[in-house]
Amino acid sequence: MFEHNLVQLTNAQGKTVAASVDGNTLHLLAEPLYAIALEAANQGLRLFEVAKKYATNETLDYDQAIREQRLCPPITHPDPMHLVLTGTGLTHMGSAAPRNKMHQQSNKAQPVHPATATDTQKMFQLGVEGGKPGNSEVGVQPEWFYKGSGHILKAPYQPIEMPEFALDG
Repeated sequence: MFEHNLVQLTNAQGKTVAASVDGNTLHLLAEPLYAIALEAANQGLRLFEVAKKYATNETLDYDQAIREQRLCPPITHPDPMHLVLTGTGLTHMGSAAPRNKMHQQSNKAQPVHPATATDTQKMFQLGVEGGKPGNSEVGVQPEWFYKGSGHILKAPYQPIEMPEFALDG
């Protein structure tokens, strides 16, 4: 039962808890994923070792959880301001060119070549070349960006609000 993915949802009492996914069956745990992960980290244990400790007899059909909109974000924090949502420019290889083009337009720069590359393109290239160092080598920290706090995190199947001026969503 605990060799599967974990999700979060609200149980019958409305509490956010983790659940182990077994096909279309969700085996509910007694605690949210954050509490389980924190305990595992503090005790030097694997996540699934601690998750087993919080197993309950309660199960739920995955499709039913979706229909009833009981799924929660994959991880939450008791204080959403302490959950920081970020990403890196290397998360999606195809994203560098559009970002570089956006910066070129705002800077009225010419097409990219090493002498005129934007900071975005330079950082991306550094990450591609040095982002996966070998043993005993120092890697390059990739470009990263801040998206917001846990207040903006959405659960699966929840609508995402976008302002009218958003050009890419």
